[in-house]
Amino acid sequence: MERLTLLSLGSINADFQVRVDEPPGGRETLLAHDLCRLSGGKASNTAYLASRFGHNSILLGRVGDDELAEQALGPLREAGVEVEGVSRASGLSTGVSMIMVPPDAKKQIVLAANANDCWDEAAAGAVCARIEGSETPAGLVLDYEIPAWVVRRAIETAARRGIPVVLDPSFPDRLERDLLPML
Repeated sequence: MERLTLLSLGSINADFQVRVDEPPGGRETLLAHDLCRLSGGKASNTAYLASRFGHNSILLGRVGDDELAEQALGPLREAGVEVEGVSRASGLSTGVSMIMVPPDAKKQIVLAANANDCWDEAAAGAVCARIEGSETPAGLVLDYEIPAWVVRRAIETAARRGIPVVLDPSFPDRLERDLLPML
């Protein structure tokens, strides 16, 4: 099998998952069990799976300068994901997902975007430079759990290089129609 290179740009989170006996209703406290602390986020999950399938996987995104950054990035590093393209947002927390899983497995997620939502020109420029400098990547996969202007810049950069782009349609209200021909 040919070893492909995949760039994954988007959300990087520390996930906290619990099992509950029933879905939460309004204004109640539920007892939960089986707390799991995981690495998560759409971009992180994509990068992890690409690596597990034996491909070169490069994660691009933002984490905070807190202890949760290691929870988010450590398992990815161990799985062989390149995380050097992840920058730290000074003074901010890493993104956090709180996931409740009832017996029917129809999970409910609350997301605190935190560093995922805090991009500056330097961070976006570094991501675009990484995309520009990539040796024939098979593709760029990205999501809208980061600011739309960063998504736009990354798609435009990939399009100039002829790199195929796959966009996760989560948060469809953020989708800018003029980007569709570049996907």
